[in-house]
Amino acid sequence: MKNVVVHTSVTPGGQFVQSITGELDTKEVSQISKSDYTFKGKATGWMNKKEENFEAKIEEVLVQGNNIELRFKEFPKKYFYVTKWEAINQKNPAYSMYSDQVVQVETPIADDFETYEEDITYHLFVPQNKSKPLPIVLVFHGFSDTNNLLAYRTSTNWARQESQEKYPCIVMSPVIDDASYFDGNQRDQIYEKIYTHIQSMIQKGMVDEKRVYVMGNSFGGMATFEFSEKYPDFVSAALPLCPALNYSETVYKQVDQIANLPIWIAHAKNDNTIQSTYSQQMYDALLEKGANRVQLKIYSDEEMNAAGGSSNPNSTYSYHHVELAVMEDEAYAKWLFSQTK
Repeated sequence: MKNVVVHTSVTPGGQFVQSITGELDTKEVSQISKSDYTFKGKATGWMNKKEENFEAKIEEVLVQGNNIELRFKEFPKKYFYVTKWEAINQKNPAYSMYSDQVVQVETPIADDFETYEEDITYHLFVPQNKSKPLPIVLVFHGFSDTNNLLAYRTSTNWARQESQEKYPCIVMSPVIDDASYFDGNQRDQIYEKIYTHIQSMIQKGMVDEKRVYVMGNSFGGMATFEFSEKYPDFVSAALPLCPALNYSETVYKQVDQIANLPIWIAHAKNDNTIQSTYSQQMYDALLEKGANRVQLKIYSDEEMNAAGGSSNPNSTYSYHHVELAVMEDEAYAKWLFSQTK
């Protein structure tokens, strides 16, 4: 088997495999059934570097010429956590595929981002045929989710064609390592570098300085607040999701800096990773400072279940992942892109 390609997509829960294709040297392929295959692999997980075995069910096998396509309905692991896999054809080993044969992993939309490794590492999506300065959405990822384009839809959602047709924008997704995220001084230095890069894009005529939007989930929600407090005259609106405010020493102390900023906080009521009381506390603090453009959405268990959430804190889709609901609700996009300085 040669030219093995893994086809993935970023679903609401992250990057999962849709199909795997491979090419045989022979021009003729005998009849193949999905029951001929077994699929096994090894994968790590979030904050867990230990490999664990997993199996996946192949739903369909398609043959076109000497190309074989294995299709999956529900792949069990986010693909960037997968370290090794094998699709074994029990009847004809020549039709088997292995991870060490992969020549390419395709992930539509995420592949449209360019990666820059300068004073900071960041991914940038710029629409083609851009003719005027556009809004920019700055997206902070959660702790240890450095595969930020693949972990969830908070970045790629804005680059989808359907979204770009309604809300054309540039998307910037910084990559922040765990040590830097834990250190307030290092975070502050990263914010300064991000600010400088966006200012450069404004000066180049790429970004509309009146429409700089900031958002993020978990640690990224905390970063959203901290960045907005540091540059309140620069940010046009903020969308913090399940913000990990308990990890910031300064965020509650500087609330007055963002009292006039449009802010929409979202949190699951029974988030058992970051308690929703932190968001309620921030909301109340903003109201005490006279904020009249702040709102708070607390999602019930029923709403999180409907969005695909789980009460299991170790689940890929635990209640901590309020973005499951937020990124599929256009009300947030309408609100965000209606804000301007």
